[in-house]
Amino acid sequence: MDAIKIDENFSLEDFHIKNRVSGTNRYYIDENLVLWGYGFNDYGQLGIGTVDSLDIFYTEPIRIAENVVSVDASVNGYFCIYLTEEGNLYGMGSNMLGLLGQEYDTAAVFSVNEYNEVPSPVLLMDNVAYARAGRESIVALDKEGNVWWWGQYKPTCSTRRYDNAADLSWKTQEDEENPTKMLANHPRKILEDCVYATTGDMTGAAISRDGSLYTWGLNIFGECGTEVTSDDFLRIPKKTLENVRMVWPEKIFFSSLAEEILKVADYRTTYNFNIFALLDDGTVVAAGKDIGNKEKEIAVTGDLVQTTSHVYSDTFLPVTLEEFSIEKDMQRLSALSWGMRPEEVEQILKQQGLRFDTSDQTDHDHIDAIYVEDSSYNLHFNEENQLYKILMQRGRSRNSSFIMGMSLEEVKEQLDCNLITVTNSDVGTTNYWTEAPVDGSYLGFVFLRTLYVRFGKLLTKRAVSFNVKDKYKTPSVQRKDKMNV
Repeated sequence: MDAIKIDENFSLEDFHIKNRVSGTNRYYIDENLVLWGYGFNDYGQLGIGTVDSLDIFYTEPIRIAENVVSVDASVNGYFCIYLTEEGNLYGMGSNMLGLLGQEYDTAAVFSVNEYNEVPSPVLLMDNVAYARAGRESIVALDKEGNVWWWGQYKPTCSTRRYDNAADLSWKTQEDEENPTKMLANHPRKILEDCVYATTGDMTGAAISRDGSLYTWGLNIFGECGTEVTSDDFLRIPKKTLENVRMVWPEKIFFSSLAEEILKVADYRTTYNFNIFALLDDGTVVAAGKDIGNKEKEIAVTGDLVQTTSHVYSDTFLPVTLEEFSIEKDMQRLSALSWGMRPEEVEQILKQQGLRFDTSDQTDHDHIDAIYVEDSSYNLHFNEENQLYKILMQRGRSRNSSFIMGMSLEEVKEQLDCNLITVTNSDVGTTNYWTEAPVDGSYLGFVFLRTLYVRFGKLLTKRAVSFNVKDKYKTPSVQRKDKMNV
């Protein structure tokens, strides 16, 4: 919540990023303005002059550069950028689409691994006042107030189906007619007279000297704060709001709060199809998906092919911000009772303000599961459509004895009963169930390796995480007792 506290006396230095944690790397600037980094180096993103395989993970921080005031990185670990006191912007990692200013093969590619890597820092631009990294793009604000953007916005969602969508999405040359992406191979000046500029994974934004907000990028749900058109992208920045103090595409943050690479990444506070703004009067407004009352169907490309329906707003509406709290989640879920039917559960989840999705239904009379808060808590139903089990993938057990990330030995130390071993050969995990109820529920623990698949590379992290299942043994108890998670 501290990110929303913006002083009226606007200063770019207040928004410099001193600590950036992605799924694969951490970069941070110490008190002497020295930039350090560790993690993976499969694209040369640590700037040490080499490109390593995914078998190598640097655990000790590596000294990268001096006189650094701000650092940012692709959420996927593709590249890192940093800004020096002199206003020089450097980059290292994947040169996808010429993002790092190097020559590249202009033929169509079908993997980010086909681009050449830049394993040592290279100068991208001088005279820079501020810069941010998107997933596959960079935005820079120079000291004269000009905004430069390059790279690409390429989502997996589209409003229409294209017979050659896969071929179009991997095109490497700029083409304003390409319906699947927005691309600039070289820094392109898109705005003047601005005091701030930033980018999310798919949407960019800038604030002018008179406090006007300009946006560009993906706009399939009005996430640019302007009318949705037949083009999925707003390709030329457009003024969408006035009296703006700060803007955040997709995620409200500057420096990362975490001080280590997370064992399990948390994306609950990333809203891929929204933009947020703070007005001069302190009001927080947002545009995009899941607010407002306009409706739209989209087709999903890639490995998801179903058409889905959503509500959205293409104008900014006031919103209330609330900090995520595991304790608050558990308090809200305690309103559920074992044996409840799906429609009862959904009604309570809505009343409690919890986000949820329902599992795909092949049988319209039965729901297997409801996924709450990006699958933080998965509610399962038996053959009678009664709530009988919860799979908890975040936080701790209801009595706080068991915490995500514990080892098997630590779990056993907390138990007064034996564990029964159940091997799940389908997914290669071993589950452990308590032989007797613990506080009225049978507890199950799942220990597994964290796996990431990134454009064909299978990345196995050495961290161990676990999930907890709670269930009651008999239907009579399921119906009468509250879950009290």
